[in-house]
Amino acid sequence: MNNNISTALSTMKNSVSTLVGSSVLAAGIAIAATMPAQAFVLNTQLTGDPRPGNPDELFVDVTITSGEAGVAANQAKFIVDINSPLHSNIKLDDFFFNIGSYTTSEVSLVSGSSTPSAWTVFGNGTNANGSGGADFAFSIDRTGGNPSGNVTNSTDLEFIVQLNSGNFALSDFLNADVSTSNDALLGSGQMGVHLQSLNTAVGGASSDSGFAMGSNNAAVPEPTTMGGFILAGGILSQLRRKKSNKDSE
Repeated sequence: MNNNISTALSTMKNSVSTLVGSSVLAAGIAIAATMPAQAFVLNTQLTGDPRPGNPDELFVDVTITSGEAGVAANQAKFIVDINSPLHSNIKLDDFFFNIGSYTTSEVSLVSGSSTPSAWTVFGNGTNANGSGGADFAFSIDRTGGNPSGNVTNSTDLEFIVQLNSGNFALSDFLNADVSTSNDALLGSGQMGVHLQSLNTAVGGASSDSGFAMGSNNAAVPEPTTMGGFILAGGILSQLRRKKSNKDSE
């Protein structure tokens, strides 16, 4: 009789544990499913200009955010930050970039998203200025020549682009098309900048303009995205341990 009661209690305990574990697992999977898909931040540095006629020591940091910090999953926010202290008067002329194999018919500039606000000329970057013939899918430039729109060492360029159908994926940036200069010294990259008012004494250059290029670096999805998968994985591991303990009894 006592053995029967003990067996019944053990069976009931295991059933309750399984039910609770399954419920928690389902909740974890549901949480993971509702979290932003592939929210990510990419940080890349563009460098230049290796050509002997152009100044070197050009450094421009680009941050791309999608799916978090107020940026929707079908949007990508760019921050273009010039960090070239040897060029005190440096200013951005154009910024060029690729996203996947998309074109301007599929990606658009979000109205009112640009800072400085004059940077609203959005189009393709065919034969990008100063690049030696590199063709990019997209370019952004400013309207007019108002100095208040200058992007410099102390003023960043910020803007948001939007995919007209669907959401951006991390692979759209990591595997974006690569644009190649006809000048082998300049090379290739997924992004590029044409810079003006440079210090010709840096590198003994004959021109006061230059070009910097670079490609997106690998990134880890943001914690908000990974959290759901970690939670679900932890619950699965816990259930496996419980099953193992049960089998060994």
